[in-house]
Amino acid sequence: MHCKYKVTSESDTEMNQHGSVYNRIRYLAEAAFVLLFLILFWVHPSKELLNLSDCTVDERAQVLSYEEAYQALPVTEREQLPEGAGAVSVTDGGEMIAVTSGDLELSPGVYRVEITYVTTQEHVLDFTSGTSGYQAYHGNAVSIRPQNTQTGTTLYVLRTLSDAELFVRYTGSETLIITSLTLTATHQEYLMAAVVLLLLFLLLEGLLFIVRWRRSGIISDQALGALVILAALALIVNFPNLVNYTQMTDDVRFHLLRIAGLADAWKSGDFPARMQPTWLEGMGYPVSIMYGDVFLWPAALLHLIGFDVAFCYKFYIVMINLLAEVLAYLSFRSIWKRRSVALLGTCIYLLAQYRLYNIYMRGATGEYTAMAFLPLVVAALHALLSKAPTKEDILRGRRFLAGGFAGIFLSHMISTELTFVVTALICLCYAKRTFRKDVILAIVQAAGMAILATLWYMVPLFTYMLKAPMHVFEVFQPIQVLGLLPAQLLDLFPWPGQNPYAYYTGMQSIRQYGMGAALLLTFGLAVWALLRGRIRGIDPDLRKVFLLTLVIFTGSAILTLKCFPWDTFSMGIDLLARPIMSIQFPYRFLTITTIAGTNLACLLCTQACASERRIRFGRSQIPGSRLLMGALAAVCVLHGMYFQDPVVQSKYAMYLYNIEAAGNQYISGAEYLLEETYQNGVEYLTRGVSDGVLLHSYEKNNLQVTAQVENPQDIAGSLITGVLSYPGYRAVDEDGQEMALSTGDHGELLVEIPAGFSGQICVSFDGFWFWHVADVISAGYLLCCLAGWICKKRNGFQN
Repeated sequence: MHCKYKVTSESDTEMNQHGSVYNRIRYLAEAAFVLLFLILFWVHPSKELLNLSDCTVDERAQVLSYEEAYQALPVTEREQLPEGAGAVSVTDGGEMIAVTSGDLELSPGVYRVEITYVTTQEHVLDFTSGTSGYQAYHGNAVSIRPQNTQTGTTLYVLRTLSDAELFVRYTGSETLIITSLTLTATHQEYLMAAVVLLLLFLLLEGLLFIVRWRRSGIISDQALGALVILAALALIVNFPNLVNYTQMTDDVRFHLLRIAGLADAWKSGDFPARMQPTWLEGMGYPVSIMYGDVFLWPAALLHLIGFDVAFCYKFYIVMINLLAEVLAYLSFRSIWKRRSVALLGTCIYLLAQYRLYNIYMRGATGEYTAMAFLPLVVAALHALLSKAPTKEDILRGRRFLAGGFAGIFLSHMISTELTFVVTALICLCYAKRTFRKDVILAIVQAAGMAILATLWYMVPLFTYMLKAPMHVFEVFQPIQVLGLLPAQLLDLFPWPGQNPYAYYTGMQSIRQYGMGAALLLTFGLAVWALLRGRIRGIDPDLRKVFLLTLVIFTGSAILTLKCFPWDTFSMGIDLLARPIMSIQFPYRFLTITTIAGTNLACLLCTQACASERRIRFGRSQIPGSRLLMGALAAVCVLHGMYFQDPVVQSKYAMYLYNIEAAGNQYISGAEYLLEETYQNGVEYLTRGVSDGVLLHSYEKNNLQVTAQVENPQDIAGSLITGVLSYPGYRAVDEDGQEMALSTGDHGELLVEIPAGFSGQICVSFDGFWFWHVADVISAGYLLCCLAGWICKKRNGFQN
C-alpha cells in the first residue's frame, strides 16, 4: 500500500474543506439520533401496567388478605409478600386458569412479566393474543417450579395487540399461592434502538472510510479486492445465522444460560462474575470460575440492554466468526507474505468442517472460540523459530504468542492443553533455535504477558482446582469407543444425522465429523509432492516445515480414530489415565488437524507461486499457482455451503426468547458440582433451619442471604442457606464476627449456630482477597498496554 496524499490545486483544498464540514455534520447527526433514543429511554421509566389486584380470579381460587397470606406462607417466603398486598391461593379443583388479566391493549415495545409464588407442583405462566396476526409478539411460556419462588418472562410486542391476555394455568391439586403478578412496560426498545443505530452507523462509517481511503490511494485495488473477498467469506460462514430462529445444538442451552447468568450477576453487582446466581434455582453455580467467559461479555451486555438471549447468542457466533477471520488473515499474511495465500488460508480455516461442526452442530462455544486464536500461535512460532529472526520478528512473535495463548486459555481449557503440547513438540523439534537467547527470552516474556492478562481468571480457577473437588476432576470413562471410523474422517459428503457416535448404528445417520474436502485435497497434494520429489529442491527450512506440518496433520488425524489404542494407554499406565480421559472425545484432535492442514495448504500454494510454472489451456497459459488456489478455494466454499445448508434445513428450530423458558437446571453433566453432590439431590433443597432453631425472618437476594435466627437449645444448630457450599462464601453476625460454615448431605451450605445464639446472620459470596488483587494486576496491565498502543499510534500519525 502506498500513501498518495497530494493537494494539487486550490479546488482540491476547497473540496477537502467541504468534505471535512460534511463529515462533522454527519457525525453530529448520527450522534443526535443515538442520543435521541437514549433520552427517550431516560424520560420513559418502567411503568407498571397490571398487578395481581387487577386480575380476574377463578371462582375455585381463594383471595387472601395480607394477614391471611402472611400466615399461610412459610417463614422463608414471607419477605416475598409486598407490604399490604393480598394473595391468591389455589388448593384443588383440577386444571384451570387460576388468574387471568382479561383483554389488554399493548402497543409495540418490550414488556416484563414477574410472578412470585409458593407451590409444591409445577404450573404455567403464559401470554396469548389470538387476533393480531402471525408473530405479532415474541415470548415464551415459563414454568412455575416448586424449586423457586419467583420467575418471569419478557414479551417483545411487534404490533399493537388489542386482545392480549396474561394468565396462570393451574395444573394439579397441590397448593399454589400467588403473592404478586405484575406486567411492566420497560421501554427498553428505545435502548435497543440506540444500540442498533450505533452499530449501523459504525458500519456505515467503516464503508465511507474505505471509499475515502480508496480515493486517496491508501487502499490499493488488491487490498480492496481482499476486503470484498473477506466480506463474502463472512457472509458465507454466517449463513445459518440468517434465519429468525436458533438451531438446537447439543450445548446451546448451557451457553444461553451462561449469557443470561452473566447479565444476572452484573445486575447484582458482581463484576467480573464468579458465581452465577440464578443457576440451579438460585443456588448458584461456579461456571464463570471454571469456564472462561470474557468473550461472552458483549453478548451478555446486549442481553442486559434488552435483546433476547437467543439473538445475543447468534450475535456472539457472528462476532467470533469475524474475529477468527481477521486473526487468520493477519496470521497467514504474517507467515507467507502473500495476500492471495493469506486469503486462501483464511477461507480454508474459516470454512473448515470441524470448525463449522463445533458451531452449528455441537454448540461447543469454548472450543470454536479457542480455534479463533490458534492461527496467532502458528504465526508466533513461524516468526520466533525462523532461521534468522529480526528484531521485528521477535517482537511480533512475542505479541502473537502471548495473545494467542491468552485467548485460548480464556476460551477453553482442553484446547489450551492440546495447543501447549503441540507447541512444546514443535519447539523441541527446533531445539537449537528455541534456546537462542533472544528467542527463549521472547517466549518467557510472552508467557509473562499472557499470565498478567489472564491472572484475574487464572487465580480463581486454580483456587477451585485446589480447594473445591468437583466432578470435572474425577477420572472419566475410557474414550476410545468415542473415536471416529476411517469413513467418518474421510467422508466428502457428510449429512447431519442424529447419532453423535458411531457405536450406536455405525455410519447410519451419523453426525458430520471429519476433516472436510479442502483438507483432504491438501493432504493428497502434499503426499503427491512428497512422492514425486517436488520438495527436494525447495529451501531446507521450508522442507523441514513441510515435513513437520505433514506429520502433525497426519498424526493428529490418526489420534481421532477409534482404532488408536487410547484405552491401552489410559488403563495400562496410571500416569496417563487422567490426562487422556479428560480429553473426553478423541475427535478434539481435529482442531490440530484443521490448523495444520490449513498451514500446509498455504505452504503448497506459496511454493506454487514461487515456481512460476504455467499450464497451457488452448492458446493461453495459466499460472499453476492460480489453478491450485482456485481449486482449493472452490472446493472449500462449495463444501462449506454444502455442510451448512442441511444444518439450516434439518436442525430443530428453537424459538427461544426467554432463558426462563429453558429452565436453569441444565448444567451439562453437572461437571462443576462438588464431589458426592449430584444434581437430583439438589433440585429440591429447602431453605430454613435445623430442628429446634427458630427462624424469625429470611431474605435471599441472589447469593446474599439475611436471616434472623434464635437457638434456645443447649446444642448447636444450623441455618440452611439455600446456596451450595462452594469456597468463597462468608457468614457474619450483626457484629461482624465470622461464623463457622459446613456442608450438608446434598452439598448445601450450612451456617453453624451456637447454642443460645440470637441475632441476624448475613451470608454472601465474597471470594478471596487475593482474587481482587489479581483483578487489579490484570486491569492495570491491560490499561498500560492500551495506553502504550494509543501513544504509539498517535506518534505514528504525527510522524
